[in-house]
Amino acid sequence: MELAKLVGEENAIVMYREYRGFQLNMPMRLVSSQHIRHIVETEYDGTNGEEIARFYGYTERHIRRLIAENNRGNQKKMEEKEHESN
Repeated sequence: MELAKLVGEENAIVMYREYRGFQLNMPMRLVSSQHIRHIVETEYDGTNGEEIARFYGYTERHIRRLIAENNRGNQKKMEEKEHESN
């Protein structure tokens, strides 16, 4: 797809002037592995794992793995709190 269609003609010109002659490499994923963990913790509602995976460019399997890790961490925290109160 043409850059001007994606970002607009003015922005394409700005990018051209700034980066002409350079080769730009774009990351495969928009957010880091660490940040996707935070996203799963804050945005996952029990039903939207597939949506999160698709939107951020991760596999559903990876997102399910992060959800499971998050659940184990939450369970451990609850057990520690319970143990402290006894």
